Amino acid sequence: MWGNRRGPEEPVTREALDRLKAALTRIARSKRPIPLTCSFCHNLVALEARDTCADENGQPIHADCYVQRVIASIKASAPPENRA
Repeated sequence: MWGNRRGPEEPVTREALDRLKAALTRIARSKRPIPLTCSFCHNLVALEARDTCADENGQPIHADCYVQRVIASIKASAPPENRA
């Protein structure tokens, strides 16, 4: 499955594992929102925002951006005589 991949030549020290654990714990306990970008306008989206949702692919998107995208796709797929 992994082919001929080999691990590190030198053993991982306990100190390095403890530092990694401490860093991961700090990240997990962080109160800052995770920065994500809207799949439509590409601006930052905070997970705590009330106007945030996900598109069909599970990508973060502002609710207003999603509505704009859906309206634009409907207009683009409408026959020319029905376009406003």
